[in-house]
Amino acid sequence: MESNAVQQKTVIAPAKSAQTELIITELKKFFTNNPATVAAKGKLMQDVKEVTKIEMRNDLSKKQLLYILLVCLLEDTDSLLPILKSRDHLFKTLVKTNADQILLLKAWETFVTQRKPIMVNKTAVALSHWYDCEMVEEEAFVQWYDTLQKASPLETKSAKFIEWLNASDEEDE
Repeated sequence: MESNAVQQKTVIAPAKSAQTELIITELKKFFTNNPATVAAKGKLMQDVKEVTKIEMRNDLSKKQLLYILLVCLLEDTDSLLPILKSRDHLFKTLVKTNADQILLLKAWETFVTQRKPIMVNKTAVALSHWYDCEMVEEEAFVQWYDTLQKASPLETKSAKFIEWLNASDEEDE
C-alpha cells in the first residue's frame, strides 16, 4: 500500500510542476504585454484581475500564487527593486495578514533556493523594500528567519537585515 502512495506522489508531482510552468508562461506573457500602470481611484488594476482569475481557475494556494508571481516578475531580470516597486499594489492586494506575510517570505525562500539562486544576493533589498512599504511586519520577518536553515546562504544574507530590525526595536524601547 505504501509503495502505491509513493508512486502516486511521483506521478502527481511532475503534473503539478508542468501546470505551474504553464501558469508561469501565461503570466509572464501577461506582464510583458501589460506594464505596471497607475489605476484610477477605486478601479481595480488589470494585473490584480488577471492574477486573481488565474488563482481561481487553477485553485492555487497563496504560497503557490506568490511564488509564481516572484518567478514571473523576477526570473528574467536582475532589476529587483524597480520591479517590486512597480507591482507593490499587486502584492499588497494579496498580502494582508501575518500568515500572508510569512507565505510571501516562504515564496521568496523557494524562489532563491530552487529557481534563481543568484537572487539570494538581493535578499536584503527585497526584505528592506517589503518592510519600508509596510507590506511585511517585523514579527513576520523574525518568525520566518527563525525557520531558515542555519548558515545557509539565505540565512546569511538575511542576518544583517534581521540584526538591523532587532537593533531598531531595542532603540524604540
